[in-house]
Amino acid sequence: MASSRIAMLALSSGITPFHQHSVADRERLLLSWKTSRIPLFRKLYDSLAKVGNSVYLRASEVAPKAMLLNRTPTEPAKDLWDFKFSSLDEVAVASFDAIIVGSGSGGGVVAKELSEAGLKVLVIEKGQHISPHGPALNEAQALEKMYNQAAYATNDYGDVAVISGQVFGGGSAVNWAACLQVSLLSVS
Repeated sequence: MASSRIAMLALSSGITPFHQHSVADRERLLLSWKTSRIPLFRKLYDSLAKVGNSVYLRASEVAPKAMLLNRTPTEPAKDLWDFKFSSLDEVAVASFDAIIVGSGSGGGVVAKELSEAGLKVLVIEKGQHISPHGPALNEAQALEKMYNQAAYATNDYGDVAVISGQVFGGGSAVNWAACLQVSLLSVS
């Protein structure tokens, strides 16, 4: 599309195809969309920036090293909590002392504390349970199964990315991996 002279006239102030511009001119054109008065150009810039960042992070050899990311799946912990998953039929006839919506950092901790105190607790979670003993997921599978809208959710205007977990354990089940290890040099 950007090689079409008509498209370039609509997207810029000239008719020279995009690929024939110098790198500096292409960068200047794209950056002008970031602050354009035309909302469509701002949205187009934002979309291209997101795609570019996503491609870079997945293809880069430097980014995973900087984040201390190990792409090799690790063994699951041995002392896992034993969850009981109920069917809708079981839940319909049961009574509970507490019903908690969401199994993330807040809901999960409250459910544990209440159940250890002897209360009968039901946790409702829209995401699915991914067993740590099941097959390891690659990045694309994890995005699809563990994130709200496969990690491509945005606000109503499309200008703020909302990356949230949609899995048993909520955002805490996926966000722990995004925590960067503190350098020993900065601690001492």
